[in-house]
Amino acid sequence: MDALEREGDWSAYLDDQNTGLVYYFNGKTGEALWEPPTTTFPVVVLPNEMRKMAEVKRQEYIRKTTTAQAMESQEVPQSREPTLERSKAPAPAPVAEEKESWFDFLFDEKNGQSSEVSVSNTKTTVDAPTEVEEPNWFGNLFNREEPTPAPQPEPVEKSGGAMIDNVLNSIRSKVDEVKTTAAAATSATSSTSQSYTDRFSTIPTEETSVKIDMGAYVLPHPAKQSWGGEDAVFTEGRAFGVFDGVSGATKVDGVPLYSKSMAQQVKKMISSVNSKGVLNIKEMIKIMSNAASICDDESTGATTAIVASITDDGFLRVLNVGDSACIVIRDGKVAGRSREISHYFDCPYQLSADSPDRPRDGTRMNLELVPGDVIVMGSDGVFDNLSEEAIMEVVTKAGPRPSVLAKKLSDRSRKVSLNRQAPTPYAKAAQRYGDPDYENGLGGKLDDVSCVVARYE
Repeated sequence: MDALEREGDWSAYLDDQNTGLVYYFNGKTGEALWEPPTTTFPVVVLPNEMRKMAEVKRQEYIRKTTTAQAMESQEVPQSREPTLERSKAPAPAPVAEEKESWFDFLFDEKNGQSSEVSVSNTKTTVDAPTEVEEPNWFGNLFNREEPTPAPQPEPVEKSGGAMIDNVLNSIRSKVDEVKTTAAAATSATSSTSQSYTDRFSTIPTEETSVKIDMGAYVLPHPAKQSWGGEDAVFTEGRAFGVFDGVSGATKVDGVPLYSKSMAQQVKKMISSVNSKGVLNIKEMIKIMSNAASICDDESTGATTAIVASITDDGFLRVLNVGDSACIVIRDGKVAGRSREISHYFDCPYQLSADSPDRPRDGTRMNLELVPGDVIVMGSDGVFDNLSEEAIMEVVTKAGPRPSVLAKKLSDRSRKVSLNRQAPTPYAKAAQRYGDPDYENGLGGKLDDVSCVVARYE
């Protein structure tokens, strides 16, 4: 793309795909802003034809946001929990006022500016959002009441009198004992560790025969190893996710990283509303939006986000905001892959207090699983360095244990990232976009690496 204006390392471009706004990009640090980086940056004046096109995009963006707010106020039931409000000290105003001032600046003339989806056994649906989604200020909307058990019929008296009643009562006692034991086993849903690796497994419940085995692994960038890097993962019941901290985002020392705070908040919210971690896309959006609202006030930096859940009907549902990815491997082939979403090369959609990107903007995937499927979710530290063929090779050789697979994939990604002659997906993309460091289409990309692997049985 041709820059509209330049000053030093900063260039101004038009986001003609989504918002119709001018943004500013630092080609040296990779930082992106929605407002001029300096007070001396040249005023951006769009050519007449480009200005008309940008105005159409802006109006569409405003209309979509306004409609979402109206739909939320009319259709969403009253929450049982108090609505989470943004912190009022220091400085930040409530969400509505903050958004209004943000729009006022960006549209100033001088700046020129799932429900459930039925899918066949081998067909994947990966669509960008089309329906109107809720904005990100809401309470806990997912409280569910357990159905009242049907009354048990009185025992029928038969010939034989007390003797038969005693036998029947003994049998019922044994049945109740077995049910109690099964319920206790079902409540033990996970075994996780807060250390470098994360291990998780489920057992079949009375309601469903779904069985899932999970493992996770995080490998920080060598220069960030002392403080754990910027990536974070979580597993909670049948839900799991990866949050990739954006290295180029501005950060404040001593404030929690946005990526790690998001992982903690999403895990906590899922646990409070659905201990099984069974979520549809709409519920994922609400939980992630609520978590992002909290992180906007309490965290620093920015993060991409990908969250998935395996539901009782055997579907994998994925919401992806950014350039992380999730693939399903079946019989040595890729049966489905989530779609990444970026503003332009090396600038993925991301969540932060300064970003207009929100969870409702993410791409979605609904895929029906079959026993034996292996799900690999990872940050771009994995998918920038390993092709789908390379990932399948590791899965085939490393065996069925997800915890072992997650570590093997992370280690393989790191090894390739240090090889300047490796043919990697990132090097091929960088070559197409004219990056001089990858003009031969070869070379790994050193980064934080985070990976979650799940096996569906």
